[in-house]
Amino acid sequence: MTIYDLDKLMSETRKLAGEYRKTTGQTLPVTADLANYDAIRLLELETPEEKIAGIDAIKDGKKYQIKGRVLFGDEKKGQRVGQINLGGQWDAVLLVLFNGMYQPTVILEASREVLEPVVNVKSNPRGALTVGRFQSLSTQLWQPESNSDSNE
Repeated sequence: MTIYDLDKLMSETRKLAGEYRKTTGQTLPVTADLANYDAIRLLELETPEEKIAGIDAIKDGKKYQIKGRVLFGDEKKGQRVGQINLGGQWDAVLLVLFNGMYQPTVILEASREVLEPVVNVKSNPRGALTVGRFQSLSTQLWQPESNSDSNE
């Protein structure tokens, strides 16, 4: 048992990461953890009982790989989604986009059927996509009630 509440820890992590970037111009490597936490919490997903390569969450038998990306106001163009693990047995990829203060602004879903032909080509050996390309292939599952936070 821990003395720390997970929600409180994640809230403090967001603040620390945002302030760290404002102060140093560098980022802390917390986006993947925040993306997993937010997607699971906001979409009411479950974590697999056993670790399965390429699968971060499950809901109603559907398996998800989760990615995250912070979009800072000064660097929006050409941002990439992390490498998609085509070897995993996932059904869809969730992309959680964050503003400059590491607050989620949208969660997108793209199915394996849509992503695989785009990612699995010789001209794309690392399986990467731009955020814009992912957005064009996906559907929006979630956004905050009031999406007025600025992308600092």
